[in-house]
Amino acid sequence: MREYSKHDILGQMLHIPRVHMHRHKRKAFYQTILASLSNSIDVTVAVPSFVYVRAHILCEYIEEEYELSFTVNQLIWLLYKEFTSQYYKRKDIWKLYQYISNADSSLIEVYHYGKLVDTHKHYQPHETKTIHLRVNKKEVRNGEALLAEIDAIYPNHIMFEDMIGQLLINFMEMTTTHSSSDQVHTLVKKANKYL
Repeated sequence: MREYSKHDILGQMLHIPRVHMHRHKRKAFYQTILASLSNSIDVTVAVPSFVYVRAHILCEYIEEEYELSFTVNQLIWLLYKEFTSQYYKRKDIWKLYQYISNADSSLIEVYHYGKLVDTHKHYQPHETKTIHLRVNKKEVRNGEALLAEIDAIYPNHIMFEDMIGQLLINFMEMTTTHSSSDQVHTLVKKANKYL
């Protein structure tokens, strides 16, 4: 089983040995001990800058219009919770995979007679914005388990961090093609449910 996030919570839970090269083994050891004592971890997500700006503007609009404290981090959290709830309600792995598979679009896959033989990273011409989230380990583990289940049926290279970023990208694309007022109203309802 491969790693499904930079933190590999699922691998730790299943006691899967990983070979990692650490220049500072003592520092890495102490960081591992400290991380194991905490219930949450820092997750870093990279999205195109223009997506971040649009999400930030949307959150400001919600704050002003609905008098509700609402940040981009909370928006990402709501999108993730809704995505995982769709998984538990419908469990349509193919639709979930299609929805997040754009996260892997920066990889160019080379096939030879139907077998994957190589992958290459495609240069991203857009500037990216890094978003730092503090996420409960249980939620990361659940996301990794979902990715492992998808990976078993539809092999891919999607990581938890990629999935989170793709959820924001897809949502912001939807707001340009669908009624924004409907999207905002739905977000406010979800905020009352999850936040």
